[in-house]
Amino acid sequence: MAKKDYTWFIEPRNDILNQTVSADPRNSFVGYLVCSDGKKHPLWECPFDFCLSLWRSRKGSALNFKLFNREGPPGRQIRECFFLFSKKRKKGKQKTVN
Repeated sequence: MAKKDYTWFIEPRNDILNQTVSADPRNSFVGYLVCSDGKKHPLWECPFDFCLSLWRSRKGSALNFKLFNREGPPGRQIRECFFLFSKKRKKGKQKTVN
């Protein structure tokens, strides 16, 4: 199976995160883009490792943001990532009725 190619975006929701994102030279502001929800969002294009580090440090901090990605080449739909890095739950054994 071929590896999927993703482009990652962050929408900062406060000034602290906006300064953090803009300070990293790997990130670039791409403007207000229409996403799958039909709304325009101010998005920064960021590498995956930057998104992952923000996701892991979000609890207990003042970081407020939304994560988006696009699968494949430019021009495809951008979508919000809700449960991107969460662990998958294991299914329990089903009880049988006798």
